[in-house]
Amino acid sequence: MNSNKPSVRGLIHERQSLEKFKLDFIAPATRLQPIISRFWHVSWDLPDGETYTQTNLPFPVQHLVIDPDKGSGLYGCTSGAFSYELTGKGSVLGARLLPGAARTLTSRSIATTTDSMICFRDIFEIESDEFETLLSGDLPELVIKLSKIISDHALPISSHMKLARKMVEFIEEQDALTDLSSLSSAFDLSTRQIQRIFQDYIGVSPKWVIDRYRMFEALDALNEGKDLDLAQLALRLDYADQAHFSHQFKKLTGQSPKKYLKAQVR
Repeated sequence: MNSNKPSVRGLIHERQSLEKFKLDFIAPATRLQPIISRFWHVSWDLPDGETYTQTNLPFPVQHLVIDPDKGSGLYGCTSGAFSYELTGKGSVLGARLLPGAARTLTSRSIATTTDSMICFRDIFEIESDEFETLLSGDLPELVIKLSKIISDHALPISSHMKLARKMVEFIEEQDALTDLSSLSSAFDLSTRQIQRIFQDYIGVSPKWVIDRYRMFEALDALNEGKDLDLAQLALRLDYADQAHFSHQFKKLTGQSPKKYLKAQVR
């Protein structure tokens, strides 16, 4: 896989998107680093009457989100592309959990959160007045409040959570992983065991994760907006042919790679 990964991955039309909103990352406190990859904060202030739909390809992780307008809670992985409509002025704060770490916050199989969410109050049993207090304050204060709630409620990290994370990281680091055989050999687990762990702790299938990281590589290359041989890109990502790659890319993003690339170089 790409050893020089950009700090932002998965944004559809990255350059245009970052002109519409501000995206900040905040590192978690040391005590939360086994659970949280990073906090993120999106803020925007669009002219009256303007709307912008931001689309991205989600990672195989869950997010704890504070969104006063569209709902706060534990958001599962979105199986397809994720879209969010920006209008007026607003902001959203989130904690991106590490793969497998969502089970520190809920006893449910993480597959039940895929394409769904668990309400903030249902996870932490916070009363309405407490929740309104949580929403007040500037960004550093909000991060401190959210960090404390997570610390107070998170369950210990189990061996299965750690294993799930290691397998996702293994997939991310491989150059030409297209099926489960390498994963099975590396972790000495059967295909069925791997599928069960991904179901309970990641929320999507291992094949989904493999395909998604291949698509991240494609999106990174296309977002650079340079001359790009699409046939060579499909070959590098180990797709059967350019047509298959184009079909998969369009299925997720709504555009063919050729059309997407043309929009990047304008």
